[in-house]
Amino acid sequence: AINSYAVRYNWAETTSTTAASALAAIDVDLLIMGSVFGVHTGTDQGFSVSNIAAIKAGTPGTGPKTVIGYMSVGAVISGLDRVERGDFGTALFGASTSDSKWVNYWGTESQSYNPVVLAALKTWVRDLKTNGFDGAFLDVMNSYDGFAAVLAEIPGDTTRDKYLKATTALLTILDELDKYIRSPDGLNDPNFKLVLGHNPGLIGHYR
Repeated sequence: AINSYAVRYNWAETTSTTAASALAAIDVDLLIMGSVFGVHTGTDQGFSVSNIAAIKAGTPGTGPKTVIGYMSVGAVISGLDRVERGDFGTALFGASTSDSKWVNYWGTESQSYNPVVLAALKTWVRDLKTNGFDGAFLDVMNSYDGFAAVLAEIPGDTTRDKYLKATTALLTILDELDKYIRSPDGLNDPNFKLVLGHNPGLIGHYR
């Protein structure tokens, strides 16, 4: 059972090793953390496998913890945030994302979802597993909800049509991503956790 958790994706440490030591010392059962170190310093330095192993092992006073990689998948908040998401942001917006942007996961009018988003998410969860993370936390899953600028971009004649288009696309992407995680042709990992944030309507898809 998870009795305590913490979310960390901004830290003052100057190296991935010192950051890993600080994260390992947090006394929680579950740690949700940024998956790339250096996002706030511009160094774009990934945590190593040994860094993640040390964080998961904890310290003598804290014990082991489950470690989940964090990413805001509904919006890119400045180019700095693109560094945190690595290939995901680059695939969607190119090398430069100096402006905040919403992620179009609903695709065009003729598409049921945006395949570029699904492909980028597959790459991201594969990298997380390779580096030793126990799962992925997908945040800002409700980017279409209540934002006029986003709704204007979604195909549909009415607000209801737009909501239906966006939620159907999102559910399709999540289902396909989950299949990829569990499938022998994908990560083949029945224990990798897929956790969704900012969308109570998708609570049944938490793992």
